[in-house]
Amino acid sequence: MDAVFEMLGGEHTAKSLRCLRDFGRVIQYGTATGKPPQLDVRALYANPRASGLWLTYLSQKPEDHETSVAQLSEWIAQRS
Repeated sequence: MDAVFEMLGGEHTAKSLRCLRDFGRVIQYGTATGKPPQLDVRALYANPRASGLWLTYLSQKPEDHETSVAQLSEWIAQRS
């Protein structure tokens, strides 16, 4: 996969990284499991693009929220 959008957190983040092609992108935007993402940074050696958005935090910062949602939308559009 070229891109994975991950919202579960916990062990699912590492699983998402393993699904990527070389130089793919994982975008972490939530932790629905309630567990922090498990990320072995060595996985980034082959998949160096990782991004994250904490939507709850951004909703409290209106000046950053619009820009961040626009970026997330762009990433989603690039995926298709």
